[in-house]
Amino acid sequence: MNFRYKLIIILISCFINNVAYSNETLAYVDMDLIMNKSIVGKSISVILKKENESNIEYFKKREKELQNKEKKIDFTAKYFRSI
Repeated sequence: MNFRYKLIIILISCFINNVAYSNETLAYVDMDLIMNKSIVGKSISVILKKENESNIEYFKKREKELQNKEKKIDFTAKYFRSI
């Protein structure tokens, strides 16, 4: 009983004394404003847009290549099934 009493007192004192006070104010950064209004943000947006367009172009070419390969495989599979 004595051990439980001491344990309860210690736990309660830990929870009660664990209050944090802050003198600093919180601030946030509006990333949309920075990306759309600043010179660096605009240049980064242009670079990202160009890179996105080049990636889209690459994947369209890759898709056409894969579709052509798929057609060739289908053709050969149909040929060998008919034999």
